[in-house]
Amino acid sequence: SAWEGVSMKRLNTQDRARLYRCRCNIKTTCVEVLGRNNLTRKVRGQLVDFDKLFYLLDNSGFAGNYYFEVISDPTDSIYIHINNNVDVSNFYSLLNNTLPVKYEVLIEDSLKVPRGLTEKEQRLVFRRQI
Repeated sequence: SAWEGVSMKRLNTQDRARLYRCRCNIKTTCVEVLGRNNLTRKVRGQLVDFDKLFYLLDNSGFAGNYYFEVISDPTDSIYIHINNNVDVSNFYSLLNNTLPVKYEVLIEDSLKVPRGLTEKEQRLVFRRQI
């Protein structure tokens, strides 16, 4: 068994999972998927490490001037909102080397990065197309 001697594993999707004994009368073993502790997500069939993208963009001087919006529709779409005062050609060159899927860049005059309930900036926003 792949679980022999191990109670917790990381799956190929980067999700953490743990093995435990079920509390019911039947002695069965169950797998609980705990989720991810990073921002690696599957978009258009590709694993995208948003933590790596954020690190790269922030260290290249783009901090606070962008956010990603992933819209789930029949095919996931990535929209990157950027402020109009950034070096767009440098931004594109960084993304083309690291982002493995198609994306669209939307240049905004006065970009406001969305904030969550705790007023922390949300650089990654997920929306579902209705």
